[in-house]
Amino acid sequence: MPGQAFVKARQRARRTGTMDKLMIGAAEAARLLGLSRSALYQGVARGTVPGRKFGRRLVFVRDELEGFVRRLPMRRAS
Repeated sequence: MPGQAFVKARQRARRTGTMDKLMIGAAEAARLLGLSRSALYQGVARGTVPGRKFGRRLVFVRDELEGFVRRLPMRRAS
C-alpha cells in the first residue's frame, strides 16, 4: 500500500495535469515518493530506485516508480 506522501503527490499530480507525463524529473519524483532529492539520488546510485539517464538528465518513468512503491515490503502497524 503506498505511503501517505505518495498518495498526496499522486492526487496533486492529477489536479495539476502532470499525471499524463510519461517521464518526470528528479524533483517531482522525490516529491512523489516523499523523499529528499539527495535520498532519491542515493537510491538510484544503489540501484534500489529505478532511474534512467536521458542525455545528461536523470529521469524517472512514472509507471516504474509506482511499481517500485508497490513492491516495497509492507509493515504491520505495532
